[in-house]
Amino acid sequence: FLVPFLWAHLVWGKGVPPVRSAGHVLVVGGLFAMLLVPWLARNQALGGRFQLTAQAGEHLSQYVVPFVWQHSRGIPFIEGMKKMNRDMALEAEKEGVAWKDLGPFERSDRRVAMAMRILKEEPLSAVAMAWASGMAKNLFAPALVDLSYLLGIERPHFFYTEGTTLMDRGVNFIKGMKGWFGWALLGGLAIMALVRLVQVWGLVCMLRERVWTALMFVVIIGYFLAVSGPVGYAKYRLPFEPLLVVLLAVGLKEFVARFPVTRPRRSAPGWVEG
Repeated sequence: FLVPFLWAHLVWGKGVPPVRSAGHVLVVGGLFAMLLVPWLARNQALGGRFQLTAQAGEHLSQYVVPFVWQHSRGIPFIEGMKKMNRDMALEAEKEGVAWKDLGPFERSDRRVAMAMRILKEEPLSAVAMAWASGMAKNLFAPALVDLSYLLGIERPHFFYTEGTTLMDRGVNFIKGMKGWFGWALLGGLAIMALVRLVQVWGLVCMLRERVWTALMFVVIIGYFLAVSGPVGYAKYRLPFEPLLVVLLAVGLKEFVARFPVTRPRRSAPGWVEG
């Protein structure tokens, strides 16, 4: 995603000739590929797949499909996960396949194939709603919730909270909190909403003055939101959290510049302005 963006930035943003821009971009892309190729080659040698990870099947079958079912069939997430596991076990049994004898990439391939068959039959609106809900969770889930581990506070796990909609699960999740932590979480959500407004304002200001930088921010943030999909949680925004911090700083700077929080001090007695 960044390679074509960098090329466009060099050509239209910096005025670099297209061929020369392509050379610069190929150097960047080549250096990036050099970091990944050894791991890809390792997986090809050991697992027979030129892929980064064997988690694609788990991601699709254990998270994406159950989240889509929430919107298409009204099945709570945890029930959808259990149903998916039962269906995969039945399919493997019918085909005489023993999961324990399969390698990680072979298991992933079977999960991907089954998940894709299911998703192709689901309404496009349900898939879109699952992605939109995941993006909302990714952006607004307060990291404060993980403080419960350090404090030893018992709480439910959001992924396993009952509810057919994001709002239902959110309410049940907060109700499952014990004592003051639920109220602290509500406060965190309110602060998060305010921070996001300031960051949007920061992005608008950046678009006016540094359009290519702002567009790069949008590309990176949008990429990680799309890749995470329905699986939204505070930790999944870590890759682009530094960009959100920059947008917050820009928004606060512009806000202070437009609405000074302090009044100009009057000149001291006897001071003569020159």
